[in-house]
Amino acid sequence: MNANELRQSFAEGLEALSDRQVFFLAMLLTSLNEAIRATVESGMAEIRAELAELRRTTGGSR
Repeated sequence: MNANELRQSFAEGLEALSDRQVFFLAMLLTSLNEAIRATVESGMAEIRAELAELRRTTGGSR
């Protein structure tokens, strides 16, 4: 399936959904996006903290 076929299939599937189902899907995707963003930000903060600790213990700069 190429990109155009996938896009067409998605559009047809979306048209088959009720307004309520589309709203639910949008809310679900928004919630997933926020959860993923929070997880990534938390992981990055932990990595930064670990790097800072390593720099302190090894006398590294930056």
